[in-house]
Amino acid sequence: MFVKVKSKKVYMEIVDQMLALIKAKKLNIGEKLPPERSLAIELGVSRPPLREAMSALEILGIVESRGGKGNFIASSEIATEKTRMARELKGEVSPFELLEARRVVEVEIAGLAVEKATEEDITAIEHIFEKHKSALSDFSKASAVDLQFHLALVKATRNPVLMDIFNRNIASVLKKDLWRKIKGRSWAAGNHAQKYFGEHVEIFKAVCKHDSEGARRSMQNHLRSIEDDFLEESE
Repeated sequence: MFVKVKSKKVYMEIVDQMLALIKAKKLNIGEKLPPERSLAIELGVSRPPLREAMSALEILGIVESRGGKGNFIASSEIATEKTRMARELKGEVSPFELLEARRVVEVEIAGLAVEKATEEDITAIEHIFEKHKSALSDFSKASAVDLQFHLALVKATRNPVLMDIFNRNIASVLKKDLWRKIKGRSWAAGNHAQKYFGEHVEIFKAVCKHDSEGARRSMQNHLRSIEDDFLEESE
C-alpha cells in the first residue's frame, strides 16, 4: 500500500523538468534559455538551486554556457550514459549547502588555527602561497593549491575531529564534478583567482598576528565572496 518516500534536491527537480521539456521538444537545440533571474522567478526557486541545475545540465552536455551571452540548449539526446550521470549527480552535495556548512565549520577552524598554529604550520602555509602565485592562471592547479591552504589551516588546529570532518565532508565534496563545474562557471565569468589569493593572504595575516577574531572575520568574508561569485550573472 505504501510507496517509498523520495526526497529530491531542488536543483535536480529543475534538471528533471528541463530534460522532460527537451524530450517533449518544447526546448530545442540552439535555443537560448531565459536569463537566470527570470527563469528563477518562472520556476518559483531561488538563484542558488537554479545555478546548480545549470551546472548539472552542463556536466550532462545538455546546456552550454556561452560567456556573457547566456545558457543555450546544446543537445536533445538523453542517452543511457547521461541518465546514469544524472543519477550520480542526484547523490552529490549541493554546492550552496556546502558553502553554508563551510561558514559554520571553517570560520571556527580559522579562529582555532590562530591559537594552535606552530612556526612549522606558518612555514607550510608560506610554501603554499608560493605555489599559489604560480598557479593563478590555471584553474585546475589553482583549485588544488586553494584546497591545500584550507587543509593547512585545519591541520594547524591540531584537532583530529575537525580534521576528520573537513576531510570527509568538505575536502571530498570540493573534488566532485558539480562543485568544480559551478566554480569553473564562476571563473569563466570573471577570473577570481587573484581575489581569492588576496583573501587567503588576509586570513594568513590574522594567523600571524594571533588575531582569532580577525581570522574568523576574514574566512567569513572569503566564503561569502565565493558564494557571491557563484551567483554572478552569466548573461
